[in-house]
Amino acid sequence: MSVNSQCAYFDNMEKIGTKHKHMFWIFSVCYFFDMLDMNLFGSIGSSVQATFGLTNDQISHLSSLSFYGMFFGGLLGGWMAEKIGRKKALLYNVLIFSLASLGNAFINNYAIFAACRFLSGFGIIGMNIVAMVYIAEMMPAHSRGKYQGLMAALGSLGVPFGILLSAAVVPRGPEMWRLMFLIGAFGFVLVPIGFKWLYESPRWLVRKGNYHEANRVVEIMSGMPSDLEEAQVACVEDKASFGETLKYLFSDGHTKTSIVLIIMAVGCVVGGFYISNWTTVLLVQMGYDLQMILSFSILGMVGAPLGDFISSKISDKGGRKIPILCMLFLATALCVLSALCLSVFSSAVIALGSYMVVSMLRAACATGGTTMYWTYLAENLPNRYRSTGSGMIMSLARLLIGVVTPTVPFLFALQGPVAGNGMLNVMIANAMFYLIPAILCVLWGGKTAMKTLEEIEAESK
Repeated sequence: MSVNSQCAYFDNMEKIGTKHKHMFWIFSVCYFFDMLDMNLFGSIGSSVQATFGLTNDQISHLSSLSFYGMFFGGLLGGWMAEKIGRKKALLYNVLIFSLASLGNAFINNYAIFAACRFLSGFGIIGMNIVAMVYIAEMMPAHSRGKYQGLMAALGSLGVPFGILLSAAVVPRGPEMWRLMFLIGAFGFVLVPIGFKWLYESPRWLVRKGNYHEANRVVEIMSGMPSDLEEAQVACVEDKASFGETLKYLFSDGHTKTSIVLIIMAVGCVVGGFYISNWTTVLLVQMGYDLQMILSFSILGMVGAPLGDFISSKISDKGGRKIPILCMLFLATALCVLSALCLSVFSSAVIALGSYMVVSMLRAACATGGTTMYWTYLAENLPNRYRSTGSGMIMSLARLLIGVVTPTVPFLFALQGPVAGNGMLNVMIANAMFYLIPAILCVLWGGKTAMKTLEEIEAESK
């Protein structure tokens, strides 16, 4: 077997086997908890605000805390994945998230509650980073985007699940919102399942010199004999440090690519969540009934899984770049249109209903583009920089969510001449997070689909 084929041991598999499917389902459940938690404040924000007696500024900072946790979790997530392996890093972060969710479900002390929100974000981003690297390293090249999209589509069911459950239970009592956090605590069950079903990435095992285990994993998951030790020269490089990764990202020849990756991460992630945690709070302040808001939210609940399903169908066919661009440009236009719906229609039912329908389409575009971006990010980073670089870029994006989301109430308070409720200001700001990265991707973004990680890396040199 050639060195190149040894390095790309899963890339030529026509179909994934049972072991790959186990991995796929565990990652999907992790993403389910991720999407459920990150979108919770969109449904329960006003109830949490009432329970703790918070001002708009205070609830904005509280909703941002999980994203601040994601910043630090992202920086450490890549390091953990390299230090202790993909498998342990994933499951330890699941444990952190589950414990934090359990705390949010039962703790009445505001300071401790806020700390748990921080820790939940820390665990969530760690799960995401490891899952992204796992997918890149262990799925066939010809369907890497497909399975990333399907995983995200299944995980995105956490959004409608959260909306439906919130609509059913939150109005029943002032403290019923706590049940939503209790769901996240069930992530505990993934820990023993993951230790039994998941296998460590052979690329990581080879870098650690554990060729015997690496060969065993390849043979189990691919059904092919393996001798990875003979390919160590081509497959193994010392993993780059934090400083080395930072230097690489902004070295000659890589700066434009890094700028595209960073700005796209900021755009996709920040754009997708800039308004989501504020939806209920703002609409209640505009005079809409909470029960009606939660009921109409059902219209928008299919947006995220729909976008992920679409991404699974087109991600491997358009070179990643073109499909992502289509999603981002559409999301830009739909942001503005959704705000206009609230001012154009005089009927509260029609206005809110049309807003939710357009928001569903915007969410589909934003989510689909974001999902394809995670694959695009992993493919654009060389092996020795992948986990640390992905963590750094994702950390920056999540940090900026926490930094910019407090601007929502400020922009909302500015009375606009077209949308007199200020929502237009908010959504125009939201649209810029899609438009700017789309323009940069047009100028500097490359194509990566249908290539092995080694082929992509060779072309970048």
